[in-house]
Amino acid sequence: YALRRQAYGIVRMIAKHDWPFAVAELQTTIADALKAAGKTNNLDFAAHQQDLNAFMIDRAKQVLQGQKIRHDIVDAVTVRADADLAGILDAAKILSAHADDTDFKPVMEALGRVLRITKKQQVKVDVDTAKFENPSEGQLYDATVATAKKFDDEPTEADYQALKALADPINAYFDATMVMADDQAIRQNRLAALLQLAALIKQFGDVSQVIVK
Repeated sequence: YALRRQAYGIVRMIAKHDWPFAVAELQTTIADALKAAGKTNNLDFAAHQQDLNAFMIDRAKQVLQGQKIRHDIVDAVTVRADADLAGILDAAKILSAHADDTDFKPVMEALGRVLRITKKQQVKVDVDTAKFENPSEGQLYDATVATAKKFDDEPTEADYQALKALADPINAYFDATMVMADDQAIRQNRLAALLQLAALIKQFGDVSQVIVK
């Protein structure tokens, strides 16, 4: 109980000061330093890395719940178990601030559609624009590349607005494009392009979990 309380206090301080705090990265750094100093006491720090990460993510959930953030938004942003805790907290704050916007529903639906179709997809090909078969493919890909160039490492309001601007191109893309084409090369090329976009969206977690009415 005391450990949970102390961890909760750490997350609250991170939230207050917006300090970068990537748990997995920090743990690796500490473990390497202890190993170099010969002070590991024969403990395998890597064996419990995921457990510690999950433990801190749970404390972040508590902090967000205490801030009255909607449970679905909390679930969405904490999917990023390897994320900087400050980034998770910022993502929740940004999504919550826009939850009552009139365009929040279509934006979440468009972004969520990209995440759903790319879920569990592993494509190891570079995007070949010569394989695009309709204008919407090129338009969405160009917009994705342009957005990626100005995207921050962790979510910001500007990042949200950039993703919001992609909602219409995403909808136009899906209206004109059959992602799972019979031609494997075409299918993989389309998935590769969408996976680049999905990586940006995932800065805000799994927004397909956000409940919209």
